[in-house]
Amino acid sequence: MQKWICFNKSWKRNFRENVYSRRNLDKYLVNFVITNEISDLENQRASVEERREILRKLEQDEMRAQMKLSIHASVTNIIPNLHENSKISGYIVKRDRKAVEKIEFDPLEATAFDTCNNIWNMISL
Repeated sequence: MQKWICFNKSWKRNFRENVYSRRNLDKYLVNFVITNEISDLENQRASVEERREILRKLEQDEMRAQMKLSIHASVTNIIPNLHENSKISGYIVKRDRKAVEKIEFDPLEATAFDTCNNIWNMISL
């Protein structure tokens, strides 16, 4: 009978220790998983903030380019065609005559100097 009581007590003590160890392990695993998830979310937040900053800078650059184009058009009365990559093209706006004249130059047919002179001549007329 004495052996049974000792075995029973040691079994209870071992069981309690195992349960306690299991609870600690569970807590550790939960904390580990939560810490990793928080770290991942922080990395994602930083990445989103970087993307927002890049997008903001791109929007500023686009606004600057539009303002430069507007100033260029106001000063020279030329509105370039930015969609045509193979040719130098655009429109000369003559407000006093309420006319729009299309211009188009092939860079392979004339030098840059000649093209520039031709455009200046067209503007000054």
